Amino acid sequence: MIANTDYVIKIKNPTDTKHELIITSNGTETKSNELKPGKNGKLNFNANSTGTFEYHCEYHPDTMKGIIEISSQ
Repeated sequence: MIANTDYVIKIKNPTDTKHELIITSNGTETKSNELKPGKNGKLNFNANSTGTFEYHCEYHPDTMKGIIEISSQ
């Protein structure tokens, strides 16, 4: 992903439990709405700086997590 760019992250929940995507950077959180089982959603995300952003599920933070790398180009 490129810094200073707005993104729409599409989220599918094919499971039988609820999820909520949270992206964190420098103590700031961007959250999706809660995704009910079998539903889809989206998260509007502004990559306003370069670096590494962490993401996780509100309800499953130890198993559903990762990183997003934001570059200048």
